[in-house]
Amino acid sequence: MPCWEEYARALNDQFGTFLYEDPMSELMNLKQTRTIQEYMDIFDELLNFLKLTEAYAVSCFLGELREKIVLQVRMFKPKTMQEVISLARLQEQALRLSSSSRNSLNINNHKPFP
Repeated sequence: MPCWEEYARALNDQFGTFLYEDPMSELMNLKQTRTIQEYMDIFDELLNFLKLTEAYAVSCFLGELREKIVLQVRMFKPKTMQEVISLARLQEQALRLSSSSRNSLNINNHKPFP
């Protein structure tokens, strides 16, 4: 039984309707501008049109993550897409929590001038 990627490629071969003219170029120009989930959704969609090794896919995914996320993720040297996505989500969550705790500290520690 063919996997989903093979099925999608067969449909595209049959009907010739690619969503992307050059999926590799689009993948290489993809940058994380919003959440990890949004970046991952577009990345996965493009990846379905390409035949990349997992190591190369991991490298491409890491290549355009936001700096505050990628530095922490690279530290763990992820080898699979599952690892890189899990680590990126954890770092994104940590940044969100850190930002919200800083904001609440600023609000709670504000003392009016006499």
